[in-house]
Amino acid sequence: MKERDIALSKFKETKHTSDWIEYKRLRNFIVAAVRQEKVRYLMDRDQKVNKKELWDALNKPNVKTKKSYFLSVFSPLNYCVDAATELRNKLFNGQTTFSFNLRSVDEINQIINNLKSNAASFDGLTTKMLKLCSRAIDKYLMHIVNCCLDTGYYPEEWKTALVCSLLKVSKPKSFSDLRLITGFVEGFRKSCE
Repeated sequence: MKERDIALSKFKETKHTSDWIEYKRLRNFIVAAVRQEKVRYLMDRDQKVNKKELWDALNKPNVKTKKSYFLSVFSPLNYCVDAATELRNKLFNGQTTFSFNLRSVDEINQIINNLKSNAASFDGLTTKMLKLCSRAIDKYLMHIVNCCLDTGYYPEEWKTALVCSLLKVSKPKSFSDLRLITGFVEGFRKSCE
């Protein structure tokens, strides 16, 4: 289910048909698996319950008797744990596959053009400046971002932000009376997500 959610997020970000097809495939797979498990659960429960005892318990006026009967017949916690483990094993076959997809020039440009922040980074680079020169430097940015994804290294400089404090009240007496706002160019961070 996590893979399905990741695929949906990726489609919302890229709007590519291939990402939509992958999301639909994972969604349909999960829906079918859940339906099969529901049917199997109901069939299994139906076979284990003695119908005569069930109706006898339902016809008795005593609530405590009904409660004890249903607690003895249905053990949902144990069954749910077993069913969840079995479903996980069916879905992933004990192997989880995870990989980063390298970014293309078009994706880098799309990410930069979708930035909404007007903040500047610690070195004075603003989002507006990044947008204005993105066509000239997009190949270099793509190379930098893909190197980050390949090596797993995210430069410390990109994690630095300018912090500005705004007053919450007219006469602050403690740090809790201040609202901290970060100025952070998100282009590189967004493209690595």
